[in-house]
Amino acid sequence: MKDNREVTPQSEAEKTDNWAYPDGVLVPSPELPQLHFVMKARHHTFLLSLENILLCLQEAERQGEVPTIEDIWWVTLQGKFDVLR
Repeated sequence: MKDNREVTPQSEAEKTDNWAYPDGVLVPSPELPQLHFVMKARHHTFLLSLENILLCLQEAERQGEVPTIEDIWWVTLQGKFDVLR
């Protein structure tokens, strides 16, 4: 089921450049068992799973782009997302 909350780009530059922004959420269902975010980049709409977002966050932490996240947080997520192990 799509969440119909409207999300708009933060600036005019985001509207014209190749930015992607959330356009809704698909909650888990038998057809799509994970939470997915509906993303929009200009006229292209695509799905991005929570699992992939967490993998990106994990890599950003390794690269020093975000502050270190407590180990207990990652351990808790590893119980739900095997790919984070």
